[in-house]
Amino acid sequence: GVPPYTINVVKGLAAMVKDVRYSMGCDMASNNTGGIPQAVHDAAAADATVLVLGLDQTQEREGHDRTQIGLPGVQDLLVEAVAQAARGPVVVVILSGGGVDVSAILANPRVHALLWAGYPGQSGGQAVAEAIFGAFSPSGRLPVTWYPSDYVNQVLMIDMHMRPNATTGNPGRTYKYYTGSPVVPFGFGMSYSSFSVTLRNGATAQQAAAKEAARHVMRCKGPRGSAGVTLAVEVTNTGAMRAGMSALLFAVPPATAEVQLRRKLVAFHALGEMEPGTRASLRFVVQDQHLSVPAETEGSTRVLNGLWSMLVNEQPIGFIEVAGC
Repeated sequence: GVPPYTINVVKGLAAMVKDVRYSMGCDMASNNTGGIPQAVHDAAAADATVLVLGLDQTQEREGHDRTQIGLPGVQDLLVEAVAQAARGPVVVVILSGGGVDVSAILANPRVHALLWAGYPGQSGGQAVAEAIFGAFSPSGRLPVTWYPSDYVNQVLMIDMHMRPNATTGNPGRTYKYYTGSPVVPFGFGMSYSSFSVTLRNGATAQQAAAKEAARHVMRCKGPRGSAGVTLAVEVTNTGAMRAGMSALLFAVPPATAEVQLRRKLVAFHALGEMEPGTRASLRFVVQDQHLSVPAETEGSTRVLNGLWSMLVNEQPIGFIEVAGC
């Protein structure tokens, strides 16, 4: 329904600091640069600058697809001009439902932080402001792959194939098959704290990477779904701030020529806020069907024998050796 009131980002920031000055900068998608000089002037005088960019439902909605995945209009020009003139740190907030090519923003050394906020609801501006000022530590993970702008020229609109195809030039779709370099990968997320993830058997990340003391064996003896292993994982808040964590368990298949799958999400857990130095235990149940790849017949899969690498977010935690499947 329609919320009784809305706290946008400007109102959210105004609740955190006394003096907030707003400049339009530019329209969503026009080529009018008339508002940029005022934004540059204000940024040059401010202790900190927050740029709110992105999309709205004039750009993406049901029944209306985008023809390009960069920031529309002159938004990139606005970031470049304001960041160059800013006296203090620059934070960019992206409001969008789908992915946006923010390569230029990430490459700009004068942009200090980038926050994706989706399409925030009634009190979304308050949440954005509190995240910027460190009232809490973000713990979300990106739910989609953000591709570079040229991706729309590499994949035909009528090409629904997931796997890459050298003949058509399709580089693949989603984190599972995309062979290019994503602007921001699926599952990416940052925190004001830091976390270590280890198997409960005591294997360190270095041992896990070296295939030492971090291997489980899965043997298939019955119908699919009857074999499995449990990974007991310990998460430690090694930073200085109370923070939560989203733990995504990925499985990376053995490197074989016929397998195009790059990785797959097996399971996930959301940990509530942990005090610095505290630990939490997680249990991931991995079944044989989770360690499958597409078969030769379209729409079917097969469990792949061999050594699968297991990662929590980007931290290696061990291996599962699949045999007899």
